[in-house]
Amino acid sequence: MNNLIFKEVVEDSPLAYFLLKCIKNDNNEYIDAILIDGNKSFSHLINSDLNDIKNCYLSNLMDEKSFKQINFSKFFKSTIKTKKSISISYCPNLDKYLNSELYYSGDDIFLIRCSEVLNNQINFAKILQNSPFSFWIKDRNGKYLEVNKKFEERCGKPYSEIIGHSDYDIWPDKYAKKYKKQDINVMKDKKIYHFQETIIGLHELNKKSSSVYDITKWPCFDTNDNVIGSIGMAIEMINDVKLRESLVKNEENFTDIAKYSEDVFILADNEKALYVSPSFYKVFGQNPKKLYKDANDWFDYYHPDDITKEDLSINFEDTFEFVKRVNPTNSKGDKWVWVKSSPIKDERGNMIKRIVIICDVTKKRKMNLELESLRMDFFANISHELRTPLNVIFSALQLLKLKSCSLDDEELEYVCRYLGIIEQNGYRLLKLVNNLIDCTKIDAGYLEYKPQNFDIINFVENICMSVCEFINQNGMNLIFDTDTEEKIIAFDLDMMERIILNLLSNAIKFNSKNGKVEVNISCDEYINISIKDSGIGIAEDKIGSIFGRFEQLSSKKLHNKEGSGIGLSLVKSLVDIHGGKIAASSKINEGTTFTVSIPSILVEKKSNTPTYNALNDCSKVNRMNVEFSDIYF
Repeated sequence: MNNLIFKEVVEDSPLAYFLLKCIKNDNNEYIDAILIDGNKSFSHLINSDLNDIKNCYLSNLMDEKSFKQINFSKFFKSTIKTKKSISISYCPNLDKYLNSELYYSGDDIFLIRCSEVLNNQINFAKILQNSPFSFWIKDRNGKYLEVNKKFEERCGKPYSEIIGHSDYDIWPDKYAKKYKKQDINVMKDKKIYHFQETIIGLHELNKKSSSVYDITKWPCFDTNDNVIGSIGMAIEMINDVKLRESLVKNEENFTDIAKYSEDVFILADNEKALYVSPSFYKVFGQNPKKLYKDANDWFDYYHPDDITKEDLSINFEDTFEFVKRVNPTNSKGDKWVWVKSSPIKDERGNMIKRIVIICDVTKKRKMNLELESLRMDFFANISHELRTPLNVIFSALQLLKLKSCSLDDEELEYVCRYLGIIEQNGYRLLKLVNNLIDCTKIDAGYLEYKPQNFDIINFVENICMSVCEFINQNGMNLIFDTDTEEKIIAFDLDMMERIILNLLSNAIKFNSKNGKVEVNISCDEYINISIKDSGIGIAEDKIGSIFGRFEQLSSKKLHNKEGSGIGLSLVKSLVDIHGGKIAASSKINEGTTFTVSIPSILVEKKSNTPTYNALNDCSKVNRMNVEFSDIYF
């Protein structure tokens, strides 16, 4: 290595750097080293003028005892093989603990970077030699630098067989692997971590006894705030031992009860199942042996079509539940199960174990589907029965409007006001009837999907312009924006109009006074149409259920703004028919945003395709009046 380059790179570094040229004997073994150069921080570290010790042998710079402790041949040859080695050692000349990193640069020349380990961290272990809890310090590679007597007792090894060794030399692999992962996280995050674990002492293995320890680990720093290792402390929790014994007894009672249940009960820890009740085979038709190896490997037991991306990222330390089909093992039809997993946590919030309950809900699901079918048949019949009197009402309204023209101004105003009330509520009832009929058609698979290639940007903009006057009359503003001027995609124009009008209706109905409605369209793989209001918002715990049929939000703020609870369910069904998605986000008193995403695809053109003009189809009742009929101010 060129000394000029060395000086230029590290001269002003806050870390101490120096170069050594190692000396070999006739047997090609390293026996000594010459100090070639160092930087300013190195001079400061050794508290000496560098010019006085340059080109001197280490054997002359160190006291005889310290020099003999250095195994030159093993130490430097190991560095040549790995290109780098790290160690923490005490330097008697300086009365300091040094963290040293060695790098081999060729031609028997080594670059060493040194930093002082905070002396109180090392001495801390010496002070705690006779403490009633275990204490230890490790270097960055996981090798023990210092331990106290309690630690020796805990692992059943003498001091000489611990220092300089790693966890894999001391503990069984399952513990060593866990400790290494903990140490890496402590050093990486540079913060204190707490753990509580049941540990079998090595000297106690034959007795099959164990102890519960409260473990604290934190990073070890040098004087330059570089992480050079980790420090740990383990305190045996006597009260927790009794708690665990009680838990074990409760688990025995739990398994006695669970084995006679038709439902499946699973008791698991962080890694594997500890107990699976016998009814598992009856429900799944499979052996649960995979769960005894890895409790998180549960996907094979459920129908592959029901496994979602969210399932793959489930946090087992949280409570969660779902309903899924069992992976078919025969041709007897689908079997559905309800699953709920709940964690058992200690006082620090760390999961000790978790309980999983699985119930066969196939019969209940079939019964619910039959009840839903009966209910929708009932609504379909009622809806069709209501259609006839509604047509008569609207016909009578038209005649009354014609006749009212002959009235004087005062009587005309009076009559028109009440005719308006009748008309609006007639439209409201018509909207409910139409929604119920469409829901039954969708459930029965009779609602015809007629996609056309059409400009979605122009289509949505025309609808917004058509309702703009209505919005302005009610003291609100409508803002329309798009990142694309024209985009031809395939969609059903009737259905899309229902979708946009319904969402605009909600945005107006639940908005605040002088609020605004923002409609934004962005185009990529999907056409994303978002409709945002500045109204009362939806509570976080309700946002997931608003697309359910007959779901209504109950709030004192709503007053007479409640609907039938069918609209959003119908919108979702219409979006699904398009192969799209709808999502909602909301903040209380800040507003709600609905985003409809439709695939950007085209269909093959057919001859004689009818032209459609939004909101100008005279063969139908004015759609805007129908959709906005349940808005009262």
